[in-house]
Amino acid sequence: MLGNEVRRARSDGTRGHVGRRGCFLTHAQIEYRPALPLERRSLARCMPVGHMTKFIITYPKAFWKQKGFSGEIVASPSVHCPFGVTFDATSPSGSPALVGFIAGVQACYWSSREMEDRRDAVVSSLVKYLGPEAASYIHYEEKDWSKEEYNGGCPVNVMVPGMLTFYQPGLCKPCDRIYWAGTETATRWCGYLSGAVQSGQRAALEVLADVSPAVLSQSELQEVRADLTMAPSELSRVWDRTGGSTSSSRLLVGLTVMAVTVGGAMFWLKPGLGTNWLSRVLAVVQR
Repeated sequence: MLGNEVRRARSDGTRGHVGRRGCFLTHAQIEYRPALPLERRSLARCMPVGHMTKFIITYPKAFWKQKGFSGEIVASPSVHCPFGVTFDATSPSGSPALVGFIAGVQACYWSSREMEDRRDAVVSSLVKYLGPEAASYIHYEEKDWSKEEYNGGCPVNVMVPGMLTFYQPGLCKPCDRIYWAGTETATRWCGYLSGAVQSGQRAALEVLADVSPAVLSQSELQEVRADLTMAPSELSRVWDRTGGSTSSSRLLVGLTVMAVTVGGAMFWLKPGLGTNWLSRVLAVVQR
């Protein structure tokens, strides 16, 4: 199945349907039989991917270094400057270049523009920050990751509120014969190539521990067991970690402050009305 597009996956021993494209589809686009557990399906629905465009612009010489600049720019979002950050990307062989990223709101705005417009705006901004030499570039290249069919964005998926607390363990937990890898499942350098390598090694150990545990060392087996036995967060632990019993007292304090503030304002305008309203609200809060 390597090098082919996967449309369906079964975890009951039968084969999945394989198309003729070159890569795996994103997790949410694959049909699973039997259906995945709730926590895994929830993760697929509630982990949107970021929106980012990366560009590299090469130069005859690293003029920014000659002027005492590092090449790193951190810019505020605007309709005139597409990128939010740039770095020196001079190659080990000495080919001068700058790399930059158009992300978030800027990516949404500039992705609908023509490539020539983005390029001209990038160059114009570099001239503003680094000087007129920035206009004399050799080549400009960009990559809009949101247009990639098999990942749909960059640099990494982000969990919506609540997902990390309740469903994060399901990110790596195998589902029958299906094992999960990918940079989003990494415990270090999530979203980067190093994270993808780490997750691939972890998934390989999990498969070996299942089909041929004898080839693994004792420490490797213990590592796999530790990962696989990580249970979802219990509500009692979440309750303790988020303040639990103190949440109600914080709510009462908040309501009391609000009541005093509103009541004071009403008392200032109409003393009798404000006093009656405040006493009634405080009576409700005390109950």
